Amino acid sequence: MPPSGEHVHEKGQHQPVDGPGEEDADIHFGRGGWLTADDNGAYVLEFKGRITQFDLSLCGDLSALVQKSEEEANRAFMQKRVPFQRFIDEPEIVHKDELCIFWRGR
Repeated sequence: MPPSGEHVHEKGQHQPVDGPGEEDADIHFGRGGWLTADDNGAYVLEFKGRITQFDLSLCGDLSALVQKSEEEANRAFMQKRVPFQRFIDEPEIVHKDELCIFWRGR
């Protein structure tokens, strides 16, 4: 199931949002944050004192499916969900056209 709830429990490894040696990025984007996963495997981004949960999938565009059935769309999302460790091991996932994010209930 996509991430839900407000309470965050950290586990696994923390990954800096911007890596070492990226001092110039601070000027344009501010200081980096932390990316980790909660107990349910949802992604957790901590940035500038804010915590945001989201989830990733390689399911592609679900807009047509959502109009038919949210349940089917959720099932399609979860079938191709990208676990946190896979995302860390394969950062090129961010360039895939099929990448879909579940954030704020959508």
